[in-house]
Amino acid sequence: MTNVAVALIGVLCLLNFALTFAVIRQVRRQGERAAIHGESGGRRLWHLTAGSAAPEFTVQAVSGETVSLSDLAGARSVVAFFSVGCAPCQIQLPELKAYARSVPGGAGQVLVVVRGAADRAVDYVRELAGVATVVVEPMAGQAAQAFSVSAYPTIYVLDEQGRIETSGGAVRQIVASASA
Repeated sequence: MTNVAVALIGVLCLLNFALTFAVIRQVRRQGERAAIHGESGGRRLWHLTAGSAAPEFTVQAVSGETVSLSDLAGARSVVAFFSVGCAPCQIQLPELKAYARSVPGGAGQVLVVVRGAADRAVDYVRELAGVATVVVEPMAGQAAQAFSVSAYPTIYVLDEQGRIETSGGAVRQIVASASA
């Protein structure tokens, strides 16, 4: 009788573990979907919408150059916000890198702002070398505040006049919106 009870408790523990794992997995999927579609608890994550003027900002790139909105003006540009330790950012990084290669004007028209300590952002800096201008800034950095970033990744495409053309949390979403 004792062996049956132990076996039953073991089976129940395994079932509990499997159900807990399934719930955690589903919650993660919903979080990733919400991040890609720009929604969180019924509110919009990208506060700057198509047609609005991009905010003024001035930041220093890891290369030492100073970058501002006026440096991006005159050509279609991409401003992307990524964060160290962000799983969706890691997923989007190869797609952003490929998209950045296709932007006319190259690295001068693609600005990637990485939130985190410089020593932890090394992988982003290395991955994006040559295809984007990279800025590393702390949690409440000047560029993220200017663009009211509340979720990572956040990607904006600016038109030649420095107005928001499209925004989103996934490169494929940006590419689809920009080509529509």
